[in-house]
Amino acid sequence: MNFGERIKQLRLEKDMRQEDLAKIINVHRATIGKYENNERFPDLEILEALADYFKVTVDYLLGRSDIRNPYDKDNIKSCNEDECFTLDELEKFLKYKRNQTTEKN
Repeated sequence: MNFGERIKQLRLEKDMRQEDLAKIINVHRATIGKYENNERFPDLEILEALADYFKVTVDYLLGRSDIRNPYDKDNIKSCNEDECFTLDELEKFLKYKRNQTTEKN
């Protein structure tokens, strides 16, 4: 999926019109249309504003990753051959291990 398709998909997921998104990031409605049709590409400031608004990474917007936000705790899992852990479970385990190490010293 390319940049324009990603922007359009994210906009539609929020049930927004091009005009709505344009107001939020302070550009003209036609500019959003050009982004979505890959006729124009935003500068860094607008790219960051889009990523921040949609809570995705710039890499996701650019099509370099299919992970919208790798830092979202709900999306992160640590897996091995036998089982998977959510980030919260992994954090609890690490705290437990740290406490055990501290108590031994």
